[in-house]
Amino acid sequence: DGESILHLYSKGGIEFAAKHLDGVFAFILLDVKERKVFIGRDTFGVRPCFRLLTDDGFLAACSEAKGLMGLSHSLTDHSADIVPFPPGHYETYDLAPTGKVTFNERG
Repeated sequence: DGESILHLYSKGGIEFAAKHLDGVFAFILLDVKERKVFIGRDTFGVRPCFRLLTDDGFLAACSEAKGLMGLSHSLTDHSADIVPFPPGHYETYDLAPTGKVTFNERG
């Protein structure tokens, strides 16, 4: 399944991949060369996806919110909410050399 996402992404970028994926999916894609992180979810939100993003750029995602609970409790210095990733969307983040991210766009 993941191979399809990589193939579509390499062919036309994240918008192309998201538009051409069919069925139920949730994905996180790391493009080290372009220093980008992408998160996406199918139109109906069949596959669960939860996101944790701190104000200092720490990003984590999981198919179950409880998988992020330990992370959110250990981040006492920064505001962090665990939120369901919205169905039918993708998000793009810029990846800094430090491993932290900055939100770029939602499609």
